[in-house]
Amino acid sequence: MLRFDSTTARATWRQLRALRARPPALGGLAERSETFSAALEQCEQLFEAAASVGYEARPLPLFYALSQGGRAVAAAIALDDWVLRGHGIGAARLDGATWDIELKNQKQGAFRRIADILASPSLPTEVRLGDLCASLPDVVDSMPVSAGGAPALRIVRERYQLAETFGGPVVDSTSTSVAGAMVYGLRREYSVLSVSEQRAALSADLANYPTMVGFEIPGADDRPVTIGFDETGAKGVRLMWQADGTFDYHRRERILRMCQVRPNGESWVAPALAGNDRPLHPLVTWWAVLFATSMLARYEPASWLRALRIDQNDDAVALEAALDEAMVAVPQLLHQALQPV
Repeated sequence: MLRFDSTTARATWRQLRALRARPPALGGLAERSETFSAALEQCEQLFEAAASVGYEARPLPLFYALSQGGRAVAAAIALDDWVLRGHGIGAARLDGATWDIELKNQKQGAFRRIADILASPSLPTEVRLGDLCASLPDVVDSMPVSAGGAPALRIVRERYQLAETFGGPVVDSTSTSVAGAMVYGLRREYSVLSVSEQRAALSADLANYPTMVGFEIPGADDRPVTIGFDETGAKGVRLMWQADGTFDYHRRERILRMCQVRPNGESWVAPALAGNDRPLHPLVTWWAVLFATSMLARYEPASWLRALRIDQNDDAVALEAALDEAMVAVPQLLHQALQPV
């Protein structure tokens, strides 16, 4: 059993280990069950190895742990072509700034195949490591703004609607078909802009998030954007969408339709990358992130160690945080992917 300090990580690994006696979905087929169990065993041991080494070497076992976990996912849920071969992804600009490493599909291989299996886009064009990390809910709060990239946004659904919606007449909150939510994580300071600038800037910023299409900014055009704070002091903006009905479950479903629901129950929206019309599956994003850091650690070890010097590099703590978060988030996402439908 993994010797992690995190209670969450230990619980996740117990759940993953329990799957090996009764593999989910197609993983129980005679020709797949041995691969499913062996890949999860290797995945677990490689995560344990990653937990026992410092950040200087951690990307190497972490990437291969995810790679083996991906093989278990493929054995369980791929209808065909479930044996993964080759990396399927390439990294360029390893000799430049860490956040500027570029990731892109190769013609075939595990990365492209796992994206297909998870019904996710992949990376048909080059994407920076900084953009990939910023799009991960697990990492975005640790990322310096200078790293670039549209950030993952936390979405908190409003259970009850305000009396006035879309600047129109007063409506009964129990019968309205409007779904409202607070959106946290946008980096622009809207309060310093004029009303017209606020609305234009917010629309431009949200253009990076295709699943949020159809949003409305509450209030008349001459009213400022509604800004609120959560219990931690995080600042958010209020948005609305038309739901498919007047009941609360209609409003809830409309918000969830655009979100990724994380294992902890939080709802997030990620930007689309590489010209795709929808976000990557978070497991696919982590695959690219861990591949990039493992390639840098393996082929440019001096550059990787320089990047980790916290007394010399502003990005070092963010890189450490990404590797820490991967230890918890990736096993959770693997378990989520392996849940029976």
